[in-house]
Amino acid sequence: MKKYLFLFSLIICAGLLTSCNKDDDNNIIANQGPVLEFISGNNFITGNTEVELGAKVAFKFHLASSETTDKKLASFEINVVNDGVILKDISEIITDENKDEKVKNEKQVTIIREYTIDKEGKTTFNFTLTDKDGKANAKIVNVTVKKDVVPTPGSDVKTVKNIVLGSNSNSAGSFFSASELKGYAIAAAKSNAANIDFCFFNGASNGFTFASIDSELAPKMFTDKTNGIAAWNKRNATRFAKANITEKDFDAISDKYVFPTDFKCIEKEVTKAGNAPVFYFFVTEAGKKGIIKVTSLKDRLAGTATIDVVVEK
Repeated sequence: MKKYLFLFSLIICAGLLTSCNKDDDNNIIANQGPVLEFISGNNFITGNTEVELGAKVAFKFHLASSETTDKKLASFEINVVNDGVILKDISEIITDENKDEKVKNEKQVTIIREYTIDKEGKTTFNFTLTDKDGKANAKIVNVTVKKDVVPTPGSDVKTVKNIVLGSNSNSAGSFFSASELKGYAIAAAKSNAANIDFCFFNGASNGFTFASIDSELAPKMFTDKTNGIAAWNKRNATRFAKANITEKDFDAISDKYVFPTDFKCIEKEVTKAGNAPVFYFFVTEAGKKGIIKVTSLKDRLAGTATIDVVVEK
């Protein structure tokens, strides 16, 4: 019985050894091809990348015989394809009929190849290194031309909604800062005069009015001895114009808006606002364009206006 067990053990060991030898043989075969390596540095391309149209791309290679077979190198072939079409106008194309003399009969060499990417889309570089034994190693690099990013037309804008401004006899603040997108009561507005762009009031003869701080009407409406506009150290010049825009178009504004090419704001005040919704263009002293949407006008004597404002960033 022991004899049979011994023989059975020998058979198993022989099988394991045979299996190990086959794995080793496969590793040898897998490593028999020549060495084809990219060398990095100095902006050399080593993998897939994106470039501008017309850019030059350079590859630096380390080419060497296989450590296993030690066969001399026979050829280094470069095939360049753009979106499925073989290019004929790249600076160098090496085919089976046009071997690279610098590589023939060498066991190790470092070379540089440079190309101009003058075709849009994806250009594929196929590099194949072959030795005298017919063994080969290959690498592929895709160079894609960056697509032009078409900017969204218009100005970058920001929006605030439901700002309530009160007339000069209303407790709500009457002053608005376009840069800060907020309303101010008169005392705080005076302290922050450099940022105040317009005011709202209900005039006896002009009705609901939006006015520049430097207008003739504004200081006549806000006459407080301490905080009245006449005492401000800065009176910004904002100009207005009636805006020919629909409520649907205004409400559709997000982060961009194309102001009209004939955009002209010359009025210091816009009076008799009428029934909401009403729309006004404006431009601040700092040159920022904007739109006022008057969504609500209430209480004739101590009036309020609820507004949405879009203004350039």
